[in-house]
Amino acid sequence: MSNREKSPHILNTSSNLLGICFILLASLKVMNISDKTFIDEVTTIVIVLFMASCILSFIAIRNKT
Repeated sequence: MSNREKSPHILNTSSNLLGICFILLASLKVMNISDKTFIDEVTTIVIVLFMASCILSFIAIRNKT
């Protein structure tokens, strides 16, 4: 499987996981648990990484070479 064929799968997976991270972060804020743990900081870092993955895989799909 070439890199060109992998990019749509990476985009789908990373966008799904990005949504799950947003749900996790929102639930932590609603339940006021984020003050007691460092899970929200880790989730924020993971959100940035998944966003980067989404952007890079989208660029790879749009790129012709």
